[in-house]
Amino acid sequence: MSGTFQRTPARRTPARHPARQQGAALVIALVLLLVLTILAVSGMNSASSELVMAGNEQYRQTAFRAAEMGAERAIQVGTFDGTTVDTSVTASTSDYNYATTITPQLNGQVLSSVAGHTYEVAGAIHYEIQSVGNSTRNSTATTWQGVAQVVPRTASDFTISSAGNTGF
Repeated sequence: MSGTFQRTPARRTPARHPARQQGAALVIALVLLLVLTILAVSGMNSASSELVMAGNEQYRQTAFRAAEMGAERAIQVGTFDGTTVDTSVTASTSDYNYATTITPQLNGQVLSSVAGHTYEVAGAIHYEIQSVGNSTRNSTATTWQGVAQVVPRTASDFTISSAGNTGF
């Protein structure tokens, strides 16, 4: 080794391809971002649909309450004379409206009571009250209510049997 300088060969490292690995990471990140975006959009659509359904249910219940209110009001102020069809019970506000019809059943005929009841000297006229309630967004509800009006029987409605009992 007299004055000669020996050079040791450099070790070679295997060639790397960093461009391929970075591109794959980018594609995977974009696919994951796309999946997250689709999930977010579908969640927003689901939430907005549920909001609309809840609002529609609220309007439907408002219409039902209006129809019930109309039936109650018709019982309070309606005409119950056995012959008149009364359609005059109506009301309207900014949130709801209702209209009712009171119709006597069997042409206003007095129906006799069953013998033995405490009101056997009376009869009843039966009515049907139809009430239609409306709220905003075209929600409509219809209710029917039956009402019986107890009326006194006239003497001509009674018959005397041979045993002396009254009957109808």
